[in-house]
Amino acid sequence: MVPSNTLSLVILALFYTLFARKVCVCTFDINDRQLQMVADSLTLKECRKLSESLHDKAFALHGLPKGDTEPKQVSCLRLLQHWNTHEGKGQTFHQLALRLKQLGHRDIADRLSLSVSDEKVGEVQDLFLKDPFKSKIHTNSPLLQESPHVETLPPSKKPSNALTCFEVAEVVIFVCASLVFVCLFLLFFIRFFVPDSFVRMRVSLYKSFVGKRPGDEEMYFIM
Repeated sequence: MVPSNTLSLVILALFYTLFARKVCVCTFDINDRQLQMVADSLTLKECRKLSESLHDKAFALHGLPKGDTEPKQVSCLRLLQHWNTHEGKGQTFHQLALRLKQLGHRDIADRLSLSVSDEKVGEVQDLFLKDPFKSKIHTNSPLLQESPHVETLPPSKKPSNALTCFEVAEVVIFVCASLVFVCLFLLFFIRFFVPDSFVRMRVSLYKSFVGKRPGDEEMYFIM
C-alpha cells in the first residue's frame, strides 16, 4: 500500500505538471502575430543578435551581441517564440522593445509598442465600453463620460401652481357657503339674545320692501 505522504507528493506533482505550469506559459501581452512582425522586419543575422541579447537579464547590455551562440538553422520566428515561452515567461513586451532599441531598431520597437497598445485598447473596449448591460445604467452625473450607448433620464417636469377652473369654482362655492353660514349665525344670535334689536331690524326690512310700517296685528317673517 502506498504511504499517504508519497501519494500526496504524487498528486502535487501531477497538479503542477497539468495546471501550475500552464498558468503563465509566455509573456503577458505578445502574440505570434506580433512576433511574426518583428521577425519579418529583421534579417536572420540581426534576429540571432536580438535573441542572444534577450538572454541577458541585465537592463543594459554588456557589449553588443554577435549572435554566434544562437543556432543558424532555426528561423527568426522560432527563436523569438523560444524566448517568449522561456526567458520571457511572465514578462511584458517592454523587454523585447528595450532590446530592439538598444540594437538600433527603434522603428521596429515603436511598431511593436503601438501594436500591443492597440490590442489592449480593443480588449478594454470589448470587455467594458461595449458592455451590453451598460445601457441599463441610468445616470445624469456630469462626472461620467457621455456616451451614445448610455440612456439618460428625461428631465422631470415641475408641477404647475396654476389653479384649474374646477378648483376656482370650489373656492368660490366654499366662500359663498361660509358667508351664508355666518349670516344665519348672526341672525339666530340676534333673534334669541337681542330680541329688541331683532324686532327693529324686522320693521326696517318690512318698511323697505312694503313702504310702510307693519301693524301690530300683522305677522311676518324675514327669513
